[in-house]
Amino acid sequence: MLKPGGSVILLTSNRTNPLMAAGRLVPQSARTAAKRVGPGAVARDVFPARYRANTPAVLTRLLGEAGFAPVRVVFVATLHRYAGRRRLAAAALREAEHVLPPRFRSTIVAWYRREDAGG
Repeated sequence: MLKPGGSVILLTSNRTNPLMAAGRLVPQSARTAAKRVGPGAVARDVFPARYRANTPAVLTRLLGEAGFAPVRVVFVATLHRYAGRRRLAAAALREAEHVLPPRFRSTIVAWYRREDAGG
């Protein structure tokens, strides 16, 4: 719960990123294998993702319905971290994200403030 004027800051995957969208089509076993080889994740840490509020428009709509207004929303390229120590793969992923318009980068970092009901 937040009082009027309170803030929420969130970090979430951006489903509008084409690589993230394609990832939804990849079987869980392949996702687990890729994350084991790249960043070194163990299977128990790779869980099925259910993206329901992972676009800027949906976040703004849902948070607006809860009384929040966007203060600042930025998009960050983070897919290169999944390459682990493979520098060429990391560079390719970083470059792939930076040729996209910023709103399509893989991670949303957003700050929303609770609107003051008293005016």
